[in-house]
Amino acid sequence: MPTGPTILRRLWPILLVVAVLTVSGPAGVGGLAEALVSPQTISSAQAAPGDDPSQADTTAGVVIDIDAVTPSTVTTTSPGTVTITGHVRNPGKQTLSNLTVRMQRGQAVTSGTGLRSALGSDASEYPVITAFTPIPGTLGPGGTLPFRVSASLSGDNGLQISQLGVYPLLVAVDGTDPDIGALRLDDSRTLLPVLGLPPDPSRANSDNSWAQTSNDDSAPVSAGPDGAVAPSVSAPTPVTVLWPIAATPTLAAGIPADPDARGRLIDDDLAGSLRGGGRLDTLVSAVDKVTSGTGAATAPLARSLCLAIDPDLLRTVQTMADGYQISENPGDPRSKTRRGTNSSVAADWLAHLRDVAGRMCVVALPYAQTSLDALTRVDRTDLSRSALIDPADTVDQVLGVRSVRDVVIPTTGSLSQNQGRMLGDLFGSTPHGAVISQSAVSVGDVSSQGLYEAEGTNVATFDPAVTSAVAQLGDSPTIPAITPSAVRIDPSGESPASRRQTAAASLAYTAIAPSMPAKPDPGPIGRSSLIVPPAVWSPDADDASAVLDEVSTLLDTGLATPRPFGDLAARLAYPTRGTPSAKLIVPAATGLPGTLISQQTVTRVRTLDDQIGSLGASLIQRAGSQLTPEAYLAPLRGDLLRALRPAPQGSAPQARSALTAARTATTTRLAALDASMASMRAAVSIVDPGGQFTLASERSPLLLVVRNELALPIRTRLELSAPSGMQVDDMGVVEIPPKGTRQIQVPARATSSRTVTVHIALVTTSGMAVGDSINLSVHSNAYGKPLFYVTIGAGVLLVLLAGRRLWRRFRGRPDRADADRPEPDEHDRMMAESRYLHSHGRPADGRAGTGRMGTGRVGTGRAPADRTRGDRTGASRSGHDDPGPDAAPNADRSTATQPSAQRTNRERNTR
Repeated sequence: MPTGPTILRRLWPILLVVAVLTVSGPAGVGGLAEALVSPQTISSAQAAPGDDPSQADTTAGVVIDIDAVTPSTVTTTSPGTVTITGHVRNPGKQTLSNLTVRMQRGQAVTSGTGLRSALGSDASEYPVITAFTPIPGTLGPGGTLPFRVSASLSGDNGLQISQLGVYPLLVAVDGTDPDIGALRLDDSRTLLPVLGLPPDPSRANSDNSWAQTSNDDSAPVSAGPDGAVAPSVSAPTPVTVLWPIAATPTLAAGIPADPDARGRLIDDDLAGSLRGGGRLDTLVSAVDKVTSGTGAATAPLARSLCLAIDPDLLRTVQTMADGYQISENPGDPRSKTRRGTNSSVAADWLAHLRDVAGRMCVVALPYAQTSLDALTRVDRTDLSRSALIDPADTVDQVLGVRSVRDVVIPTTGSLSQNQGRMLGDLFGSTPHGAVISQSAVSVGDVSSQGLYEAEGTNVATFDPAVTSAVAQLGDSPTIPAITPSAVRIDPSGESPASRRQTAAASLAYTAIAPSMPAKPDPGPIGRSSLIVPPAVWSPDADDASAVLDEVSTLLDTGLATPRPFGDLAARLAYPTRGTPSAKLIVPAATGLPGTLISQQTVTRVRTLDDQIGSLGASLIQRAGSQLTPEAYLAPLRGDLLRALRPAPQGSAPQARSALTAARTATTTRLAALDASMASMRAAVSIVDPGGQFTLASERSPLLLVVRNELALPIRTRLELSAPSGMQVDDMGVVEIPPKGTRQIQVPARATSSRTVTVHIALVTTSGMAVGDSINLSVHSNAYGKPLFYVTIGAGVLLVLLAGRRLWRRFRGRPDRADADRPEPDEHDRMMAESRYLHSHGRPADGRAGTGRMGTGRVGTGRAPADRTRGDRTGASRSGHDDPGPDAAPNADRSTATQPSAQRTNRERNTR
């Protein structure tokens, strides 16, 4: 059993708390209650099941969704009360009761970073607390209850705002859980811009004793007779708004230009964005709304706007409008396709964009939002030109406008020293500039216009906090990579209306700064306001209208003045004397490292670009065709640039999913491009004749057929390798027609009679190997040098022998070869006569027969016996041709037997 001292030791903490509460009275009780329901206490209680916050117990939690803040921007004409409406949802399993809601206010933001950090501050950083307002009803599991809370703007029991600025607001909901008791259930944060204060009797006095001290000494802010406080408009903020029109690349990879073929897309998702109410349609329609109508195009708001368009998107939409196909396998350029069905949607959107772009400023984004860091590492001038200089021509061609030139807008918002040098080498002597985050420069003197000379590149700076605020609009909020890690607030915990309110307040911050009592820290942007949303921006119609309405309000109240982007580009190209200098730096503690392209991808892109360049150098334009080698291969270079697009960043689940999808798309795109280049190299080749090639003579040419399945003529060379005994001459440049073949004769000379193998390969004039090499088996009938020597020897011998005979004849010493033949004897004559009779088809005895030569003796037809050896007439030497006078009587007999002899001869021939 516990003793008395033991009991006291266990109870002394409780006794101490009771004593404190007794001394403090009701205030102490209220303070203790406030501490018990603070967000830290609730967070700790909910996280108790484990260290991972995602494992927190949510049975007693609710979710607050702000639907509207009224007024969204406080001006001198606003009501004196701020009202927030919304609803609370119960995702837990317990029924909650006694729900109450109230507002809390923090101190005015004094820096761009504070626009984001205030949204992540603890509830204790919101010292001004209003009274609780009950929320009628109980909130069951899965249920929803609406709420409405109001507070006076300047009253003691309200928000107590008496100075201009941007103020953080917190909406808190408390309630009672049957198992836990009273506790803070949830809170939601947003910003309230106060451009002016409405009339207030407490400030109204004739001697103007109330005054807000402005940080601009020449323009104090004071209350009017009715107590209204107007802002200082003596130094309006120059405002420029870039309005991005871009999308994730969807053109299929590995498809060169072909005027006769339909373009390919990897999917048809882009059509939904182009259709009415889609993301891209919303962006164009929002600008159309504020720039159409009489005088709207020249109004201050229209002059401050500039469309920033991705040329890759224009090419894709134009492809869709001309008729397109959907590839079933994005990694295979030759995969099966299905026909796209949204050509009319693409054509309508493109016509709408042309109409809007024709009456306002337009500037080109880097092609396919290519990473400047990746371009610098790839280090290929042709690729950098395609990404940063040529896009302006594409935009002008498709839209029929004259875009702003020589200004680079990096996708990540940063520019390193190496990237700056790359731009200097690329543009050369052409004045150029870049639009980057203020966190990417280190400055000494602050420029009031936010313009600096940064190591050879003139830059215009923007506030990354504003970019982060507008990036969180819409159904797909993102966190730009340039956002500092300390203020990377996950947007998924706030409602769309809350994020919209925060973005509008962020836009107003720079314009309100001169009217704030404490001099704010504007950073390098100075007094300028360059608004740069992310390239792929997803505001809905209400978000887009809210942004434009806020800018319009700043312009209408005189707090801002339009600064056309064209004028800004001119200032970058030709900076005024005295423009401060700055040093380019890589912002620390941001999401930029996550956007870097892998070295493996950089190496593959470099290799593929070299192959494309080598192939293009050997292609020539076909006579009468508009297709040039550059245009033919441009889609392939576009594929390389799409592979160098930085991955999206963010902590939201959709951002992580987009990151995975982007990396997969890059791998697939490069694989398709590899396959395409291999196919194009194989399309130019030598047709292998097969078998053995036999030369008719030692100088017979080799007959070959080369083919080209590409859309343009190509210049090639033959690389031949032959062994000794076969000499093959160089053909020089061989031009092969497009989609056809050509027969060529390769000069060859054989020096030996044997079979040899000739190795033949085809290369382009730029040195790229194309097609498969062949081994041609060649047989030659030439005998080479031995035959030559034999022929020469025989000729020499013939000349010597002929000379010898002539020499002996001239000397009177006939050669034995010149002597007559001896006189034929009786037997020779008989044999000669028998050959004659045989040729006339009768027997030697003169009888008719079968045509065979008889065996009887011949008693007639012999030459006279008295002919002497010295008779050398032609008749005597040719007695076998002349039968003599005794043969004449047999003529009739011979003629009579001739038909029978002819029949016998025909029979013999038949046999």
